[in-house]
Amino acid sequence: MFSLSPWIFATENCNLRCPYCFEGHVNKNMSKEVWSATSEHFIQLVQDHVIRRTHWRISGGEPFMVFDTWREFPLYMKKVLGGNFNAGIISNFTLLNDEIVRYLVENNIGCGVSLDGTIHSKVDINGNSTSKKVMENLEWFLDEGGRCNILTVLTDTNVETGEILDLAKFVVKHDLPWQVNSDIFVMLGNDYIEQMYQDVIEAIEYLTKSGYNMKKFSFQFLRPCSSCTDGCQAGRRLLSIHTDGSIYPCQTCEGDPIANIMTCDNIVNALKRQTAYPIGYNYERPEACHPDRCTASFHCKGSCKLNMAPGDENPKCQLIRRIHQYFVSNGYYACLLYTSPSPRDRSVFRMPSSA
Repeated sequence: MFSLSPWIFATENCNLRCPYCFEGHVNKNMSKEVWSATSEHFIQLVQDHVIRRTHWRISGGEPFMVFDTWREFPLYMKKVLGGNFNAGIISNFTLLNDEIVRYLVENNIGCGVSLDGTIHSKVDINGNSTSKKVMENLEWFLDEGGRCNILTVLTDTNVETGEILDLAKFVVKHDLPWQVNSDIFVMLGNDYIEQMYQDVIEAIEYLTKSGYNMKKFSFQFLRPCSSCTDGCQAGRRLLSIHTDGSIYPCQTCEGDPIANIMTCDNIVNALKRQTAYPIGYNYERPEACHPDRCTASFHCKGSCKLNMAPGDENPKCQLIRRIHQYFVSNGYYACLLYTSPSPRDRSVFRMPSSA
């Protein structure tokens, strides 16, 4: 059995306007009926031993805009499933208040906080920076005993302003897990490759010299101090449920849903049957991602299967390869045996069974 993690859209609305966001910022919220159907479906999957456990990612939009709509459901799931359930909230942290902080801390619910910089980070609907507010809320939340990790997207703004190093100093100060993503980089083009590489390496070197536990850091699907990674599991272990109950293999999918939670009898079978999206059970590795073509393939696993065009001409691929080579050259991977794949890994994305 395996774990199944849905990315649940509590709302499609947001109080910020991040330029790279794939959401449409429309006033659509998940109803309590859809929340209830989602809860009962996953409870049944666990109780019928179809899956071992489930981890919910409650997101949006900004989920705390509709906090009262969903707040009861993680608690209900925990009561029924116990240790076979946990939840995390993905938020911009601008709407924190006493009630929300108390709810998160008392129920031991962690958050993934979207933070792209300490000065010029995200902007609200009026174009004003929210960085100061987010930083203050983070400090408050952590002082109250809250748990969180930092989610950063590399953009032209934080590269040009040098804020990646400032973020590194912040995560070291509070000893927070840090995930850096470069999906937006595809849109920035080759001009940013060198500066982005230098900024990321500078941040990594600062983390290392500061005694930071590098197991808490990841760049895309590259995880230093880890012997392997499964890559993106969208369509297999991950999926998304939208506000109307529509089910997709991934939260970035656009087009027709593969099912709806209100009528679906088994979400795992729906993922296995779907052929509309080239990910998950329907994924075939591109030629450019084979180990004999790409030195980073064993750890990268092709990165995002939907928003990626692998190959030498892709600036994102170039960046990932250079970061990977830095990790290899400086001994960051826990098991050097797997910095190069075995023959079996030329055809499949998994660790050798003997590992």
